[in-house]
Amino acid sequence: MSLAHNLFYVPPEKITSKEIVIDGEAFHHLKNVLRKKTGATVVISDGAGSVFTTEIISVTRSHMTTQIVDKNIVAHRRNLRCALAFVPIKGARNDYILEKGTELGLNCFFPFISERSVVQRIRHSRLQRFERVAISAMLQSQQYFLPAIQPLATSAAVADIFPQYDRVFVAHPDGHRAVDRSAGSVLLVIGPEGGFDEHEVSLFTDRGARLLSLGVHRLRSETAAIVGVTKILTAYNEL
Repeated sequence: MSLAHNLFYVPPEKITSKEIVIDGEAFHHLKNVLRKKTGATVVISDGAGSVFTTEIISVTRSHMTTQIVDKNIVAHRRNLRCALAFVPIKGARNDYILEKGTELGLNCFFPFISERSVVQRIRHSRLQRFERVAISAMLQSQQYFLPAIQPLATSAAVADIFPQYDRVFVAHPDGHRAVDRSAGSVLLVIGPEGGFDEHEVSLFTDRGARLLSLGVHRLRSETAAIVGVTKILTAYNEL
C-alpha cells in the first residue's frame, strides 16, 4: 500500500466508527509544523493494521478531530511472528534496538534483567520513550503494526514465555550457525555484553531454547540484536 501523505499514529482507544481525536506529539506536528487546518487530509494508522484517510473537522488548543473518509485493513506482510528479548544497556543504544527492530517488523520486545546486567532498573519514563521510538520507526518505515513493548522482567520470567513460541534462539558464541526454519513463531534472546551467566544458559536450554551463533566476532548488544534478527528473517525469506 503506497501513501502519498505523511502517516500518523493514533491509539485505537481514540478512534470511533466515524471520528478520530488527535492529540500529543501528532497534534503538535500537524498543527504547528505542517500547519494543517480544517478540511486538510490526514492519514492515520492505529498500529493494528487499520489505515484511515480522514479530514480535519475541528481544531482546538489541545487536540484536533478528524472525520473518517475511508478505511483500509492491511494484511500483515509477514508469515513469521518474530519477537526479541534483550537486556537493556546504558544510554541511547536501547533506542537503536527498538528503532531497527521495529523497522525489521518485530512484533514484540521483552526487556529483561540478566545476572550480568549493568542496568538494573528502567524508569517508567524510559519505557514510554521506548514506545515513542517504536512509533516513530513504524511510521518512518511505512508499516501498520506497532510492536508491543512488555514491562521489564527477569531471566526466569523470560524463560516462562518460551512455550508461546515455536522456536527460541539464544545468542551464544558456542551456538549453532544454522537457523531451524520449521516454525511459525520465533523468539530471539540477546544477553548483556558480558554474556549470560552459565546458570542462565542452563535455564534457557532446559526450557527448550537453542543456542545460536552470530559469527566469529564479539558484538555489542545492540549489534547482536539486529544481526540475530536479520539472520532469522533471512533464513525464513522474510526480508
